[in-house]
Amino acid sequence: MTNSKFTTPPIANRKRRDLATWNLERAMDSNAGKHKIARMWVAGWSIVTIGTALWLYGYFTRGTQAFVDWPASVPWWIADYVPNMEAEIGLILILVGTVAIYSPTRPR
Repeated sequence: MTNSKFTTPPIANRKRRDLATWNLERAMDSNAGKHKIARMWVAGWSIVTIGTALWLYGYFTRGTQAFVDWPASVPWWIADYVPNMEAEIGLILILVGTVAIYSPTRPR
């Protein structure tokens, strides 16, 4: 026997009510929310990768003046990580991507 939940006839052969019931059953399935989580995970890692590349570029090049005067605000060993604007933007992207990866999902 086959599982009738996922092996249904083509849409043209189904009645409107059957299509709505099938969509409702599929939405209530436990795997339905995993696609959204997977998209957030991929987007988060993409943002982290772009942020890391931008931070490395900013760290190893002269770049432009930073938004914040880090040496006056924090200890020298922290200020060395953000020498210019590119490195600051890269660190912000890394933090945003990390939030996207590890943020909890809404309860069902």
